[in-house]
Amino acid sequence: MRNNRPVTAAGVATVISQKDDRCCCSWWVYPCLLFGLLLTGCATTIANYKIDNAERPQMSFSEAIRVFHSLSKAANTEYGIITGGIIYSDHMTVTGDIYLYGKIIASAWAYPFGQIKQFTVSQANGRTLLSDAANPSVAVCLDSPNDAKRLVDAFIALKYYFSRRFFVDDAVAFSDFREKAKTWRTLPVKPALPEEVLRFRVQAEDAFNNKQFHEAAEYYEHGLAVEPLWPQGQFNAALLEGELQWYGMAAYHMKRYLELCPDDKDAKAAREKLYLWEGKIK
Repeated sequence: MRNNRPVTAAGVATVISQKDDRCCCSWWVYPCLLFGLLLTGCATTIANYKIDNAERPQMSFSEAIRVFHSLSKAANTEYGIITGGIIYSDHMTVTGDIYLYGKIIASAWAYPFGQIKQFTVSQANGRTLLSDAANPSVAVCLDSPNDAKRLVDAFIALKYYFSRRFFVDDAVAFSDFREKAKTWRTLPVKPALPEEVLRFRVQAEDAFNNKQFHEAAEYYEHGLAVEPLWPQGQFNAALLEGELQWYGMAAYHMKRYLELCPDDKDAKAAREKLYLWEGKIK
């Protein structure tokens, strides 16, 4: 990252590998959770959401991350999964402790995007549960059916933004950005960043310094949604998201950085990173 805050692959990889380890050892939790659900009463299905791979998202990437993190909070429940967690690569991971009658059993709810065909929303004992229809024994406990629908919408959006289809679809928007970048480069004095963007920059840098890499990426996304003609933001977001294995979004931002600063001293290395990420997009 710029401002003498380099992104290190080791730092981010450590965070991801720790989460992966938790996911891999949770297979035995499923029957435990199902047993708990049966004991506390059968859930009543109130909604089903089919996941169509051709579906266009209703949320921007920035909004999808915001929604996901806004739902990452402790749920007041005896069972289900206390939400909180990360998004990385082509997976959506909700991690937290599964509570069964007040006892911590284990953790993790992780699915590759491509394997989800339908979500089921159900209610039991006044609680709202969101589960993969193909694996109803594991559910995320949320506050309301509306929260469940928002999480489904965020899932659909993130599935799209992590895909090659998004990178291909970006061609039209990138053409428009290229024209704006060309005009921006000719300005003898570049306009100051809006105060809102400066706030997001400070928050991103603080999150990064505290090794909260996913939150840092979120803040950069929010800032760039306000002002895309922000070279430092495009560069830092690209490096950070590349390390997080969000290759499509990393390439998206690096392309824009190179349009804004084609002659920068880091341009050659940035272009090599772009080529690498383009080859890794799912």
